[in-house]
Amino acid sequence: IPDAEKMTPAAQNALLKTLEEPPSYAVLLLLADGTTNFLPTVMSRAVTLPLRPVPEDAVENCLRERFGAEEERARLCARFSGGSIGRAALLLENDNFAKLREKTISFLRRIAEKDAAEIAAFARDTAAQEETRDLIDFVLTWNRDLLVCRSTLSTENLIFTDEVQYIKEAAQKASWSGLQAASEAVFRARRRLFSNVNAELTLQMMLLELRAAYRTRGR
Repeated sequence: IPDAEKMTPAAQNALLKTLEEPPSYAVLLLLADGTTNFLPTVMSRAVTLPLRPVPEDAVENCLRERFGAEEERARLCARFSGGSIGRAALLLENDNFAKLREKTISFLRRIAEKDAAEIAAFARDTAAQEETRDLIDFVLTWNRDLLVCRSTLSTENLIFTDEVQYIKEAAQKASWSGLQAASEAVFRARRRLFSNVNAELTLQMMLLELRAAYRTRGR
């Protein structure tokens, strides 16, 4: 039963008899984000099994060993899996995910040179394709790699390993204040999406802020 925590008290009471005497052929799983909204009578008849996200390195190893994924692709899918091996496997097979990655990186590499019209068009196209959340996650990971490279002066722990040379050069040119401003812009965009702010407008605002941040030079 997905989203079981959304059941009304009446629905939960109607389920009690089934929970007490489930049919022999079935196992009932109440999938929920938490237990706060469940009636005590339901909780007393159920076993609570807390589920935790699988660590990224374990997801990555699984993709490489079980599905034969290449190292860079496995790392990327693990990063966006949310700790779910099932989602990681779906991303591995999703050609649109790979295409969005290439489109996003290509745009980010030259975002400092883009004008407002190009940014607006990119945001409009991405929102129309319902790729907003994945794109924001790509941007967050891209900026994370720049920060890692800038702070450690190393490229060993990057996620976008096929972009090492460009990330290294961009990180050397970037300022701490610019990279920090870029991170804040991405996190604001994520919060706006969760608050159901218009996706196209959210992307456009984020990309304009990123352009300004990546143009910042100095210490």
